[in-house]
Amino acid sequence: MTQTERIKHYEDLMEQIAAVLNQAEQVSPLIRELEAYYESPLWKEDYEADEAGKLPADLKRGVLSEDGVYNLLERIRETGGFPNSSAGEKAPDKRSFILGMITAFCECVAGGCKRLALSPPMKHEDFEMVKDEAYALIEKHGLIHYHEENRDQPEEARFDWIVIAGKEKTLSAYLALRDQGYSPVNSLEPFHQILSYQPEESIHTGYDAYRDYFG
Repeated sequence: MTQTERIKHYEDLMEQIAAVLNQAEQVSPLIRELEAYYESPLWKEDYEADEAGKLPADLKRGVLSEDGVYNLLERIRETGGFPNSSAGEKAPDKRSFILGMITAFCECVAGGCKRLALSPPMKHEDFEMVKDEAYALIEKHGLIHYHEENRDQPEEARFDWIVIAGKEKTLSAYLALRDQGYSPVNSLEPFHQILSYQPEESIHTGYDAYRDYFG
């Protein structure tokens, strides 16, 4: 997906959501996807490209206005229609949350911000719930995926995740670390380089946010 295609995609998402603002629950996956993009490094990259005059003059770019997406999300929250909205006291939609995070990770890997990403950790039944949509999202971004069942962990504490990579050699490097006995479950430190982590800059990861919602 090129930068222009990405902006068109999220511009379309923003318009779809705005058109059904009073029925936001019907498009909660789209809301999560738009929010994930807005909070990702790629939105900033696209915004800076717009500011520098690098985008086509005829490209619709309301999604890149500093207040456009923010104000739309706030309007949804105010009406109580936002997933996990405090106004509605509704439980988070796990499926939408997982797919939203996977979409954000795909954007980061496809855009070169990360070499490789791991989906949220999922119970096997949750993996089965989202796998088809998740694989379609990953492949739509031109990326490859690998289902990891983490059988080196005790069965009662075991969960699945999806490894997302842009290149076969990157996935092979990750699997080589796993073959050496390293596991992200025990420590992410051996994987910092391949995950493009900068620990000194880290504040709150997507995995932290997932655990905050779902434990």
